[in-house]
Amino acid sequence: IQGLTTGVWKMRTPVEQVVAMEHISMLKPGIESPWADLNKHFSPSSLANFLTCPLRFWLDKLLGLNPQNVYEEVKTALNPAEYGTMLHRVLELTVRDCAVGLVMDAITEKALAHLEAEFNLKYGNSTSMPMLAQKKMLESSLRAFAEQHVKDLQTGWEHVYLEHHVEELGWVMEDDIIFHMTIDRVDRKKNADGSGYFWRIIDYKTGDKKPLEKHQEKLKPEQADLFGRIMPDFPLLQKEVKGKNNEPPQLCSYRWKELQLPLYAFWLMDTHHIPLEDIEVGYYLLPRNKKECKYESWTISQEEMDSAMT
Repeated sequence: IQGLTTGVWKMRTPVEQVVAMEHISMLKPGIESPWADLNKHFSPSSLANFLTCPLRFWLDKLLGLNPQNVYEEVKTALNPAEYGTMLHRVLELTVRDCAVGLVMDAITEKALAHLEAEFNLKYGNSTSMPMLAQKKMLESSLRAFAEQHVKDLQTGWEHVYLEHHVEELGWVMEDDIIFHMTIDRVDRKKNADGSGYFWRIIDYKTGDKKPLEKHQEKLKPEQADLFGRIMPDFPLLQKEVKGKNNEPPQLCSYRWKELQLPLYAFWLMDTHHIPLEDIEVGYYLLPRNKKECKYESWTISQEEMDSAMT
């Protein structure tokens, strides 16, 4: 965040090829970082884009140069973002519409009905063959989701928030840093002893990468040294890794690739006064090319949370 507010930017390809760049003013005389305005908000996706490649991030935010911005006269297929948005919308409507006690067939019927309505509303009836194929993939994902959702209801999970827009609450972190973000789903379940609730934060994904794989990347020693010199404002996470072939554990360095789920968990801790040990985060994985829905969880350690929020 310090790099964003001061305007310093650097380009990163693979870690072995990190190249330090000049101040952003080299892009255009007098150009200024939008985040020099302290009222400008941050989001998990903006931080993820910056951590992936600061150069592309600044070219997009300062000059509007984004290769993903393609404008089609005729819609022939859903791009990945549109596909994900459609799935998110239908899942939100389905979960809102499902009461405890519904069987899988009833949930599936509701999900497919919402898909039909949303698809026609967004794209009409005259869709191309690729779009119809994508619609079939969405139907397969929704059927798999219905099976998983029944298990959730049967084991006592209840949703507290769906597509929750944090910006409406004006969440402000320390140093007056403002975050706007939308959390797909927050659930809770009563503890077995009745003493309170256990919470989980869910993000829907159309890929198959697990939460830890999406958020952290293990670095070789030479990579960690180079990254530390080039990106000194972004501390590395130190984790003990089990050794191979009965070798002793080793301390390895990891870099953060994104901060989405730790930020969600921190928001829940900060605004609802829930301890970290009572929170679990995870992905509902609904890959486009598979007829399955998997829940992959991640229990964030205190060390990980401290590193992510640094």
